[in-house]
Parts: sequence; structure tokens; C-alpha cells
Amino acid sequence: PMIKFFRKIRQKLLSENKFSKYLIYAIGEIVLVVIGILIALQINNWNEDNKEKSAKLIYSKRLLDDISSNSVEYNHYIKLLSNRQKKISSYRQLIKNGGLSLEQLNDSLSNYGNVKIAYNPASATYNDLISTGNIVLFSNDEKDAIFNYYRLLEYFEETIDANEAERNNERTESLRYLNNDTLNLYESINFKRDQSQIIQGLKHRLNEMDKETEIFTFLRNNEELYFDFAKYADSTLTKK
Repeated sequence: PMIKFFRKIRQKLLSENKFSKYLIYAIGEIVLVVIGILIALQINNWNEDNKEKSAKLIYSKRLLDDISSNSVEYNHYIKLLSNRQKKISSYRQLIKNGGLSLEQLNDSLSNYGNVKIAYNPASATYNDLISTGNIVLFSNDEKDAIFNYYRLLEYFEETIDANEAERNNERTESLRYLNNDTLNLYESINFKRDQSQIIQGLKHRLNEMDKETEIFTFLRNNEELYFDFAKYADSTLTKK
């Protein structure tokens, strides 16, 4: 009986020892799984971080390219309109000097020509950032610089487009009175203008010139403001 008792005690100890080993093994397995999950999450976060940094880098480059392109276009319009202002001034001087008949004035003003002033700054990247929500990739300072720059561009575009619509309307009216490429060949040959029509046509032609001068003055007066906003956006986006 005593031997049987000691055998039971031994078996019990062995059984408890085996359970302890299994318990330690199970805990070790759980710890390894948890560590694996944490490492996987860290790698995933790292990959997401890299993706966001890469996306931001691409967006920043595109924005900087757009700002550069818009600045070139702004300078282009100022130069274009500045050259045309010389021609407009010469027409105004002809009228001021007097001595020319209405027909002669009309012939002189007919060489004024027409140029479409459509201010269309590049905004595809900005629109993409807003529509996709990727604007969140940028810091608050960067977002402020981007928003302020494009709000200014929107104001410029709306102002210039409204003025351009009025200028085109004046041109249409001038052509209606002066019969400049508005009638077919037969009507043009047989069309007789009286002085009142020429006067009305010349008035609209001068109004058209005034509208173009307004656009030039607007761009020139806001030139410093535009480039200040452009430079600030540029420097903020290139800041390390």
C-alpha cells in the first residue's frame, strides 16, 4: 500500500510538471503571436507613412509646377496688354488731335484687332487635392498657403472673365454698327453707313479699348499681391 501511495504521488507530480510545461509553452506561443501582430501593424503603418509621404511629395511638385506656370502666364498677359496699350494710346491720341473724318477714324481703329483675354490659371492639382480629400496630407501652414493662393487666383479669374465678357459685348456692338465682317458679301457691298452709325460704332470700339485697359490696370495694380502669394506658397511647400 505504501508503494502504491508513493507511485500516485509521483504520477501526480509528473502530471503537474507536464501541465506547467504546456502552460509555459502556450503562453510563449501567445506572446510570439502578439509580437508578430505588433510587428505587422508597425510595418503596415510604416508602409502607409511612406505612401503618404510619397503622395505628398508628388502633389507638392505638381503644385510648385502649377505656381510657376501661373506666374509665367501672369507675366505674359501683362506684357501682351502693355504692348497693346501703346496701340490704344495712339488711337486715343488720333481722336484727341482731331482733323480726321469719321471714315478715316474708322479705318484707323479697324486695325486695332482683337485678342482673347482668357485668364485660366492651372488649378487641376488643387482641385484634385480638394475632391479626393488628400489636402489632409499637408500641414496647417501649408494648407493655409495653398488655400490663400488659389482663392486669390479665383478672384482674379472671376474679375478678368467678367471684364472680358463686357469687352466682347462692346466689340460685337461696334461690328454691328461698322459692318466689319458681320454681313455676307452682297450685304457688305450694298451696305450704306451714315455718320450716326459710324459714331455709335466708334463709341463701342473705344469702350472695348477701355475695358481692355481696365484688365491691364487690374493686373498691373495687383502684380505685387499676386507674386507675394505665389512666393509664400512656393516657400512654404519647399520648406524642409
